[in-house]
Amino acid sequence: MAGALLSDATAACVGSLTHLYFELGNELCEMLPENEWPVEKLKELLLFAEIRRRTHLIKHSDQVDQTYLEGMTLMERKSI
Repeated sequence: MAGALLSDATAACVGSLTHLYFELGNELCEMLPENEWPVEKLKELLLFAEIRRRTHLIKHSDQVDQTYLEGMTLMERKSI
C-alpha cells in the first residue's frame, strides 16, 4: 500500500480520507438496527480495520506520501 501511495496521487487522496469512512461507518452502526447492517459484525470489522490502518501508519510513516499524512486525525498524528 505504501508503494502505491508514493506513486499514485489518487491512492494518496483516497488514503487521506480513510478516517472519514470509519467515522461514517460507525455513525451508520449507531443509526441502523444491527439486523439492517450491510455485513455481520460491521462495528467489529470497522474497529479492526481502523486499528490496522493506524498500525500501518506508525510502521510506515517514513514511506507514505505527505498528502496521506495530512489526512490523518490528530490522535493518529500523536501516535507517530
